[in-house]
Amino acid sequence: MSIEAAKQRAIEKGYILGRGTKSTSNWISFVLANQGQTISFCGDTLSAVAKSYAGELHELVRLVRDWTWTGSDNVSRQIGFVQLVSDQPSISYSYSYIKHPCRD
Repeated sequence: MSIEAAKQRAIEKGYILGRGTKSTSNWISFVLANQGQTISFCGDTLSAVAKSYAGELHELVRLVRDWTWTGSDNVSRQIGFVQLVSDQPSISYSYSYIKHPCRD
């Protein structure tokens, strides 16, 4: 999916798209301000999606159970779980392509 197509789709779905941040000449990320998600592009190709949200341990267990971890589909999956002192736990997860032009 191209950057323009993703922007249009985000608007259609009611997301507020933040200003893009470049980390390399070909890699740019956008925050979906009202959803806690980030989408990243290598050139004009959607290459990664990440989300963080308040959650519970049972949600983390479900994510781990339901995900395929082999990478045989060229997709890397990462999960994080953090709870600081008395704060509500936070879950983060991301998907990204293992092989794409920005990693050549």
